[in-house]
Amino acid sequence: MLCKDEEQQLYSICSCLDSNVCVDCYNLCNENKMKTCPICRSNLNFTYVKNYKKIFFGIFLNWLFFIFYYVTQLACPIYSIFLDYTKNNLYFLFLSLLHVLFIQNINIELFKTKFYENYLNDFYKTLILYRVILMIYSLIMFAILSNFNDMNYYYYLTVITPAYLFPFAVVNIYIYFDQIKYLYINLKNKYNVQYIRFTKP
Repeated sequence: MLCKDEEQQLYSICSCLDSNVCVDCYNLCNENKMKTCPICRSNLNFTYVKNYKKIFFGIFLNWLFFIFYYVTQLACPIYSIFLDYTKNNLYFLFLSLLHVLFIQNINIELFKTKFYENYLNDFYKTLILYRVILMIYSLIMFAILSNFNDMNYYYYLTVITPAYLFPFAVVNIYIYFDQIKYLYINLKNKYNVQYIRFTKP
């Protein structure tokens, strides 16, 4: 018996006879995320209780973050539309949407597959940090360029290109080199002829 105080109500956490615990010890086992019975070392059975309040709060925070992220990325083209509703500004908005909504996701998948396949937790932490930095940088550049005559052009060069096009180009160049390397190794293994090497008598 784990808990020897007979006056308390005891709970069995395993099929073995001596695995009885009091409420305090039961809570302590849960806090320490104990996986096996401390007596017989068998795997413990678990009941999972969903904390819907924390789940919905987490979803709300994530949605709030994504809305703010996309607003900051599209602030400049939307502002251009409000200033002057022209075809060029509409085209710039469409181009920005293409980069932010599609090319960004392609970049994420490419980076995740090529560089972070076995380190997904680190990847998502890095991604969040990158997006926070990008939001701050985008807002700063938008504030600086808002008085420029060619605001769209400079915003595309200073924000869209380094944030979306440059990573896309880098990963694709890496993929092409990887494919060339794979082709070379394949051909070398296929067409190499093996001979027994002579040894000196």
